[in-house]
Amino acid sequence: MSRDADLDWGSVWMELRQRPGGTLRRLWVDKGRSGRTGLGYSEFCERYRRWEAEQVPLVRMDHTAGAVMYVTFLAGGLRLPRGGGARRDRVDVFIAMLGVSGLLYVAAAAGQTLDAWLNLHRSAIAFYGGVTRALVPGFGDPRPGQTCWRDDAIVAEYRDLAAAYGSRIMPLVAFGDGARHAIQASVDLVRRWETFPVRETPSTLDEISAHLALQAMAANQAPIPGLGMSRRRIYEEIERPALLPLLTAVPDLDLSKRNFGKVGEYG
Repeated sequence: MSRDADLDWGSVWMELRQRPGGTLRRLWVDKGRSGRTGLGYSEFCERYRRWEAEQVPLVRMDHTAGAVMYVTFLAGGLRLPRGGGARRDRVDVFIAMLGVSGLLYVAAAAGQTLDAWLNLHRSAIAFYGGVTRALVPGFGDPRPGQTCWRDDAIVAEYRDLAAAYGSRIMPLVAFGDGARHAIQASVDLVRRWETFPVRETPSTLDEISAHLALQAMAANQAPIPGLGMSRRRIYEEIERPALLPLLTAVPDLDLSKRNFGKVGEYG
């Protein structure tokens, strides 16, 4: 076995997240058998951990492909040109992010109500073409005047939606500080879109969502610093195949007479 000091650690990162139960020991054994490394196990782990520690928060999260979708409303929304002229209006924004690829889904919301929250989950899941095994609301502590998703009435509706897709709700705290940092990085990225030029001033929520979708597409296609791969490529190669398939039809929840106020926000 020849010593290889130039291992592709990005490839190791991908393999760890592609297979359930994937461990550094298993990869070290596999690569050793194929003659791809002459490193001892301890040095192999040390070099990988050193590389991982230098990466952006998304790369440092420890998830298996298809495990988690993070979701949040953007605190304070975005101030975007609307209706012509120099006027900028605050627009509520929903953000979803897959746990491994970080593939972003971003859309304008008609307020931070429970029906908007649930409907935007449906839209995000349709965008991804499948559902993760857990949905993780990524907002922080509820602000004055908000209704938090943990309230019993909201939890029931939210859990019903997750169950209809074969998924479940899990709290952000279960995933540690790494998840918070990764979500915050995506929130900060979306917040910078306030300064991006808008060719045609959007007037409707659909037009604003289309503008946000273009920004998200560019972010999804850009190489992740240090990894050399885009969110889109990681999604196509390892995360999309790991998502739970969509059901033919997901039951609609009757929210026509329910108004819970704001659900929650982050950033």
